[in-house]
Amino acid sequence: MSFLESVFSFLFGDGDPNSRLEERRARAIAQLVRDNGGAVVAEQLAPYMDPPTEYGGNSYEDGGESFVLPAITELGGSPEVTEDGEIVYIFDDLQISAAGTGNTPALSSMSVQDLQQLAKKEGISTRGLFEKEDLVAGIQAVLQARQEVAAADETSGRPREGAFLQESEYQFSLASQGQLLGVGALGFLNLAGAAYLGNLLSSPYIAGKTLVGFLGFVKGAFPFLLAYAAAFLAVPLIRYIKIQADNAAIEERNRKRASWAFALKKGGQDLQQKLQRAKERRQKLKIVGKEDVDYTTGKSIEEQGLDLKQWDQQFNAQIEQKKDD
Repeated sequence: MSFLESVFSFLFGDGDPNSRLEERRARAIAQLVRDNGGAVVAEQLAPYMDPPTEYGGNSYEDGGESFVLPAITELGGSPEVTEDGEIVYIFDDLQISAAGTGNTPALSSMSVQDLQQLAKKEGISTRGLFEKEDLVAGIQAVLQARQEVAAADETSGRPREGAFLQESEYQFSLASQGQLLGVGALGFLNLAGAAYLGNLLSSPYIAGKTLVGFLGFVKGAFPFLLAYAAAFLAVPLIRYIKIQADNAAIEERNRKRASWAFALKKGGQDLQQKLQRAKERRQKLKIVGKEDVDYTTGKSIEEQGLDLKQWDQQFNAQIEQKKDD
């Protein structure tokens, strides 16, 4: 880091260390749901959400299980109430995947909108991917890499995801200690120089007199020089105070998530009963292949050889069958 970069880091910091937190959250929850057959309970989601309290006897007094709603909404989940009155969250969409090895034709047959929705559910960033070919290549690369990592983790016995979603705390600056000392010394030197200049300008020999030329310019610019020197030290001081408050909040959120993760690992009769109800609703992962795609917006009707009347009849027949079921 250069000296100018260290000055900027001293004044304004180095950005948000959790800028991709929501992407990490979505990816972790999607993996959790798939690992559990598309059916989970709030206790399993809590280590990746923002529960209002730590796990305990009064964990549901503040809003119940409402803290899981963002994940339910974003990933297309739906609540189901069991015979015992427990709530199990079902994610049907996450049990349908085009992630099969070498299953690029299935992705290619999807529309751009469908690809973007798939990437969102998979927690894959599509920044800079505007063309359909780029989306297909990007999604396929990430999914294949995840499969390779999952296979390696399964072989070695390592867990695929962390026990809970952990936020990183803010650092005051990524500059080295020596650079920070140098920038801080520069700030104090600026402030001391401004104070000394103010003392000179307020001396009886100059006060009340009209200065011209360079001295007149210095006297006119003095308020701005003093404000700059004060701000050079005040801005980092205010930022330091804010960082302490932000880190305290981050630590509290991490502690709450960790308590739910520990409770999930430790278990208990009531919790084990809820987990059992979720297991009873597990589904198998369906890999969508090219043969499962009846129609795609990526090609014209003529290219796909579709008989619209026959396709419409089949579609209506499937609807009637679902009504009968």
